[in-house]
Amino acid sequence: MVEFKAAYVTHWGECEGEWPELIIHGERGTPKGMAQLTPYPNGYFQLHGMTQDITLFKDGLVSSSKTTAQPVLNSSFQEKLNRQWPHTEVVERTEKAIKHVAQYVHSFKDAEVGGKPLFGAQQIPGADPTLRAADISFSGNNYARSEIVKASSALSAADAIVSELIDKQLITQLNIESTREQSFPVTLQLSKHDIVSYAEKIAEERGFPASLAQPIG
Repeated sequence: MVEFKAAYVTHWGECEGEWPELIIHGERGTPKGMAQLTPYPNGYFQLHGMTQDITLFKDGLVSSSKTTAQPVLNSSFQEKLNRQWPHTEVVERTEKAIKHVAQYVHSFKDAEVGGKPLFGAQQIPGADPTLRAADISFSGNNYARSEIVKASSALSAADAIVSELIDKQLITQLNIESTREQSFPVTLQLSKHDIVSYAEKIAEERGFPASLAQPIG
């Protein structure tokens, strides 16, 4: 399965203090679907609203078929992926996201559109659209299959495979955390300044506020 989803970039000029990420649980696809507010520096916030007129889209969830293993999104989503969103839809959905969050943080109603949406076609392991992590399956003694939805799931997927190898006595017990750190000597040489500077460059090249690439605090 593949689903087209979006999050919305907003700017809240009246923001004060340091904000945590805020998640209000709700039933997916209903008007009371989950609301998520993710803070960035300089008053920028990313919003999710798990409703059909905010983050989710009618006909945005498609599955593979007997004739193709690759789910096919319709032309309107292909247009968004390959070109750009209509400006009116950017404004309409972002304002709905602001209103959705403002149910719980009332003063957030004064937030404004802060940029174009963050969006994409997300692969879903299996047939359950509520799963958003990683799926691991093992077959026989020497085969592991992993589907990773988010980059943050990659390490947990790797840890699960290592644990399986240890259980099957194909490798010996080891300290996964310390070994993982030692396995990335090049990455560990990168400075925070270099990482942030490069991230800001990418954000600006793609038309997003540089604040989305900056760490909080």
